[in-house]
Amino acid sequence: MSATEKEFLQEGMTCLKNGDLERAEEIFKDFLKQFPASDLADNACYQIAQINQKNGQKMKALSWLDYLLKNYPDSDAAYFAKDEREELQRELDAMVPGSPEEAFSRAKAAFGRGDLAEADRLFHEFLTGHGASPLAGDAHYHLVAIYAKQGKTEDARRHVATLRRDFPGSDAAFMAGYLVGEKE
Repeated sequence: MSATEKEFLQEGMTCLKNGDLERAEEIFKDFLKQFPASDLADNACYQIAQINQKNGQKMKALSWLDYLLKNYPDSDAAYFAKDEREELQRELDAMVPGSPEEAFSRAKAAFGRGDLAEADRLFHEFLTGHGASPLAGDAHYHLVAIYAKQGKTEDARRHVATLRRDFPGSDAAFMAGYLVGEKE
């Protein structure tokens, strides 16, 4: 790990401490783009999740915790992320039936169980009924993940293209590119 990496992450932490959550999140995302293999990348993911929780964006926070646990499972931050993820999932499971959040949560639960066919169906159902929801980008991201796992590269890339077109600069667009080996 270089001094540059430490300084970069420290700048994000300073913004976070000063209450500039938007700038802090931007710095942590830039850190991940520049240093995805860094020993500190897990910390950047964790901080992004924390920022999203503070901003009331629980589904986005959950997505970042999932990303951290998938990509940095043996890291220090993963230790804390596991407990936080469970607590956040419990909160989200108590949602209003029929709401976009509940529909997304059902799809995500199927994905978490490894039932990719059911998750695929539920994410498509979600997009049909709640395509204007702020969670639509995350639904496309999960479809990329499903298709990448199934070796359906063209289907995965089609959803990456949708993310980049309809949700440019989003967390989902950023993370999805890595699933198919394409960086922004």
